[in-house]
Amino acid sequence: MAIAFFHFKHISRGNGQSVVAASAYRAGEKLWDESREEWHDYTKKEVAHTEMLVCAQAPSWASDRDRLWNEVERVEKRSDARLARDGVLALPNQLSLEQNLGLVQGFLTRQFVERGMVVDFAIHNAKGNPHCHFLATDRHFENGCFAAKKNRKWNEAIFLESLKSDWAKSVNIALEQAGFDESHKITFELDDSDPRIPQIHLGSYAAMQKGLEDSGKIVPNRSKRLEAFREIEETNSAIQAQLDQIQKENAQAKARIRQQLAALEQEIAEARAIANQQLQTERSQRHEEIATEMLKTAAFALSFAKLTSHEGDLYKLELKGQTLSITAKDGRGLLVSRQGDRPVIHSPPTEADLVHFREQRQRLDQAAAQAQVEKRNSR
Repeated sequence: MAIAFFHFKHISRGNGQSVVAASAYRAGEKLWDESREEWHDYTKKEVAHTEMLVCAQAPSWASDRDRLWNEVERVEKRSDARLARDGVLALPNQLSLEQNLGLVQGFLTRQFVERGMVVDFAIHNAKGNPHCHFLATDRHFENGCFAAKKNRKWNEAIFLESLKSDWAKSVNIALEQAGFDESHKITFELDDSDPRIPQIHLGSYAAMQKGLEDSGKIVPNRSKRLEAFREIEETNSAIQAQLDQIQKENAQAKARIRQQLAALEQEIAEARAIANQQLQTERSQRHEEIATEMLKTAAFALSFAKLTSHEGDLYKLELKGQTLSITAKDGRGLLVSRQGDRPVIHSPPTEADLVHFREQRQRLDQAAAQAQVEKRNSR
C-alpha cells in the first residue's frame, strides 16, 4: 500500500507571506505584487501544468492569476489575515500526466470550486516525484463578488478529514480505472500532514526580547507576542517528540517486517531446493528407464545378428569387451553404455530416443520371427 500525502494549511499575512508570491512560485510565473510594489519572478522554475478553476459565481477576471491574488491582497484588510488555502497533493507516479491532471481537476472542482471558491493549481514533477500545489481563495464568491464573511466551517477538522478521505478514494478509483490492482492503492497514515502549529511573526520588539532570552538573559516583562511565541514553541517541541517516537516505532516495525520477509524468502528457497531435488530424481529415474530399454534393444539386436556390430535404422550398436555402446548415426555421439549390471548415461536421453528404440525392437522381433519360420520351412 502506498501512502497518500495531503498537506493543507493557509497563506497568512500574519506570517509575513504574500499570496501573489506564493502563486508566482507555484505556477513558475512572473507576477507583479501591487501591495508590496515588487515583482515575483519564478519563470526559471520547471512546471508541468498550471490552471485556474473558476466557480460559476465568480466574475470573468477571476481566471486571471495576477488580478485574482492582487484583489485578494486588497480585499483582506487585517494585518494577520488569512489570504488563501494552500494544499499539496502527492500524485501516483503509476499514472500519466493526463491521468493525474483529470484526477486533480475532478477533486479540486468537487471540493472547492463547487463551494464557490476559485482554485489556482500547478503540477510539478521534480525528480520523478509528481505532486500538485493548489491555492484556493479563503473567501467564496457570491454574485460576482467576494463574500462579506468567510465560511468558518471550512477551517474545522472535519472538513480537512473529508478532504483526505475523498482524495484517497479519488486516487484509488483512478488507479483501478487505469488497470492497477489492490497492491497499488493508497491509504493514509497518521503523519500525512504536519501537526505542528505555524509560528507567529514576532515583530521587532518581541524579536529583541527573544534575542535577550536566547542569550541567557532574563526578560521580566515579556510581550504578549513573545509569550504566544514561546507557548507555540513548547507545544511544537512536545509534538515533535511524539513524532520522533512514532518514527522510531515505525522504523522498528519495518525492521520486524524485513526480518519476517527474510525468513519467508529463506523458507521459499529451501522449498524450491527440495522441489528441484525431487525433479532431478524423477528425471534421473526416467533417464535410467529409457537407457535400460535402449540396452535391451541393443542386446537383442546383437544376439539376433550374431555380429559384433549392427546397423539399425537410426542407431549403430556395438559390443566392445564388457561395454555395450549405442551411438547415433546422425553423429550425436555416445548415449548410453553398460558397465556390468549398471547402465551408465553419458548424455541425457529423450522420450524420442525411447520411442525409436522400441520401434527398432519391434522390427527386430518381426525379423527374428520370420527367420524362425524360414528355418523350419528349409527343413
